[in-house]
Amino acid sequence: MTQNIVLNGPAPWGFRLSGGRDFNQPLSISRITPGSKASMANLRPGDIILAIDGVPADGMTHCEAQNRIKDCGYQLNLRIERPDIRLWSPQVRQDGTAHPYKVNLEAEPREHRPVGAGHNRRAQPFVAAANIDDKRQVVSTAYNSPIGLYSSGNIQDALHGQLRGLVPEKPENINRLSSIEESHVYRMLQEKEEAPHEPRQSGSFKALQDFVDSDGPWPIITRTVRAPVTKPPAPSSTLQKLPICEKCGNGIVGTVVKVRDNFRHLGCFVCSDCDMNLKQKGYFVVNGQLYCETHARARATS
Repeated sequence: MTQNIVLNGPAPWGFRLSGGRDFNQPLSISRITPGSKASMANLRPGDIILAIDGVPADGMTHCEAQNRIKDCGYQLNLRIERPDIRLWSPQVRQDGTAHPYKVNLEAEPREHRPVGAGHNRRAQPFVAAANIDDKRQVVSTAYNSPIGLYSSGNIQDALHGQLRGLVPEKPENINRLSSIEESHVYRMLQEKEEAPHEPRQSGSFKALQDFVDSDGPWPIITRTVRAPVTKPPAPSSTLQKLPICEKCGNGIVGTVVKVRDNFRHLGCFVCSDCDMNLKQKGYFVVNGQLYCETHARARATS
């Protein structure tokens, strides 16, 4: 049922809004303040808001609907739909009439019954049993066990399958031995001890034994033994070859100065005439030698 509700301002209006497009729920009234303007205009909890001041509310978010209601200064027009089914809540009666905006939270009084014969004074365990035969019985303490629904034949099959891996089966035909001499293991051990066997010898010892037992001349057996050769350790592939200084001919460790295709120590990077270090001063190469600017000009003009 659709209704148009008009609330005369100003705010507050006295109702709480819930739902919206961002909550995937329609905008509705969740609470009414007793004695407020919404209460006097007959707004009720559960009313679905269809329009706010003529603007459809089906696509509004919760925040947009709140801002739209705030913009209505002195009059708020709401088009609502009131469902026929209302949620039940306990009512509070005052002076014989039910109050529509109060909820009874008090516990209902109950008759006090002391513990008597109708109560279980001592808890008894839950036991389910099934008969295998006249003398044997399978008992299960599990709650709601269906063991009583099985027949005796099914119980025997299930019990035999569960105990098969736990209890080894006894062989049917067992021959009792009257003495230890009848044991196959004992006979096998005795046969191994009585059987003669030759002592174990290495191949070279057997060859010497054959030479000793023979009547002919003994051959001269020589063996060439080479002295052990110590191989030099292979150079590690991770070690890099040191660059050689062009001036002194020694390897360079540390800072390397590269002059064209040659290398020099930082201390060997000097003028060939005055031995002045050419670091950050510039150098000139004349006839394969390094010179400073002054001596390079003198060599060029001479």
